[in-house]
Amino acid sequence: MHKYIPKITLISFLGLILLLAGCGPKQRAAEGLLDSPATHYNQGMRKFEAGDLTTAEKEFQEALLLDKKYAPAHAGLSLVYAEMASDIKDAKSKVRKEYLNEADNHLDKARDIDDDNVNVWISYIRYHAILQEDKNWIADCEKGFEKALKIDPQSEAAYYFMGLAYKDALNFRRSEDMLRNSIELDGLWSEKAGLAMQLVHKIVQARPGTKYGKLIALQDEINRADLATLFIEELNVVERIKRREASSTAPDLTFRSENPLEFNTEGGSAQNDILDIKGHWAESTIEDFVATGIFEVSQDHKFYPDEPVTRIEFAGAVQRLFYMIT
Repeated sequence: MHKYIPKITLISFLGLILLLAGCGPKQRAAEGLLDSPATHYNQGMRKFEAGDLTTAEKEFQEALLLDKKYAPAHAGLSLVYAEMASDIKDAKSKVRKEYLNEADNHLDKARDIDDDNVNVWISYIRYHAILQEDKNWIADCEKGFEKALKIDPQSEAAYYFMGLAYKDALNFRRSEDMLRNSIELDGLWSEKAGLAMQLVHKIVQARPGTKYGKLIALQDEINRADLATLFIEELNVVERIKRREASSTAPDLTFRSENPLEFNTEGGSAQNDILDIKGHWAESTIEDFVATGIFEVSQDHKFYPDEPVTRIEFAGAVQRLFYMIT
């Protein structure tokens, strides 16, 4: 049997060589004057901002093929994988965990390679704002912001993304301050900072009193369950209506002769159930909301809690509330 040992050893050695050769992507030489890590990084960031994560990943990988120690490309990949992970809502998903590991590894590599690169720390801000993995995520963003400003005190991108982070953290005053600084620096991010500032300023002026109200203020669209919760939590409509009806100057609301929760069935009996909210996260809130008479269920006895609210429905609810409390 010993006569086969040399052959086995040789095969094993060759296999090891092939394995080592394939441990990472091969570096390549630039093929054009502008075929540089910076060129591919910048294109990757443009694609990332446009939401094209696949092309962004490819461009960052191209940058690393030219220079495996190009820190901004590693930072860019950390953002790509963080976004991919955030798109997967199942916290137990293996794919999500793999993306998180990749994101974390690339961010660590970026910091290890070049701790004094402002783009690395801007990506650090964005990474934690995207994932918001723990209750201290905003403190991590602040750490990245402080590091970025030490490197470049005039970094409008650092101010802009910190402003967005504070907005997500519902700290609208701090968000305003950051976005205002980004606008005043008048660079590449000033236009986007201006648009974000308009939204934040409107929220500050509206002064939502609850966390839920602040969250709703950030949304472009809400569903019917959100509307019910907004009216009950933020506007406290049940107590407002009770106080108004108890006052001597309350308008006569006796025209509401029927219980809004009571529907006639085909057999002539009545039922108080809304048919499609059993087990819904906002079940009891929806019941309270419908009971006020501000918002009625459909003729099929359904509320459709996850359907978006139309402008007409929202305006009608506000109008009925105004009538009831004035």
